[in-house]
Amino acid sequence: MVINKKGEKFMIKKEENDVEKVFNYIQDKLTSEHYSYEERITPELIIKEKLKVSRSVVRESMNNFSVLGILERTQGSGTYPTNKNSEEYIKELLEIKETFDLILMHKAVERNKEKLLATLEERLEDIEKEETSYYEVISYYDKKIAGLSENNIMINFYEYIYKFVDKILKKKIESQSKKEVFESHKSMYIEISKSI
Repeated sequence: MVINKKGEKFMIKKEENDVEKVFNYIQDKLTSEHYSYEERITPELIIKEKLKVSRSVVRESMNNFSVLGILERTQGSGTYPTNKNSEEYIKELLEIKETFDLILMHKAVERNKEKLLATLEERLEDIEKEETSYYEVISYYDKKIAGLSENNIMINFYEYIYKFVDKILKKKIESQSKKEVFESHKSMYIEISKSI
């Protein structure tokens, strides 16, 4: 979401770069197919050819998953999912994001109470106005609230985690009614405003 000079908010769709394209391909595979621990995921060369990207791009994307322990690379054998099924993987990713939401919210309360409340009020107004995708609104404000924590390492790590949960979170949020989304964010606002 971007705000222009007139104060109007609007979304900008950005094109995927090659790393994001491969990352999203692997993410879709892991969340839509049931890989077992012994089953090798699609080899790098096949992904490279299918998506028309360089092998180094495929490796970089796979390394993102390896860093968090989602994929395990075995030299000469291939890349395998860790011992988790897709439902467990999705659940754990959302738990990580929710934990970071709380940590960043706590830091934002410590450092920018008034700005945080104003941001949460804006988010509620935008959710109420939004006709189609609440996810875009929530994503925009999640990242804005992270910035209010004023901790650059946490903000960068949050961006990294957000990349992993992006599509999963979008599906989860878009499966909820407008009322459910609004009420959950309203209760968060009320709790925070009481603590200030």
